[in-house]
Amino acid sequence: MHLYRSEKKGERDYEKYGNLALDDEITSAPIEDKPASQRYKEENK
Repeated sequence: MHLYRSEKKGERDYEKYGNLALDDEITSAPIEDKPASQRYKEENK
């Protein structure tokens, strides 16, 4: 349920995470710009 709601709100694009299995190179672009610690701080304000 959380995955559906967060994708619907535009908070996360889980399709990018699905593509990670196909494009897992060190030179690949990061999925998210912010580190998890920064996202956690912003979500819990």
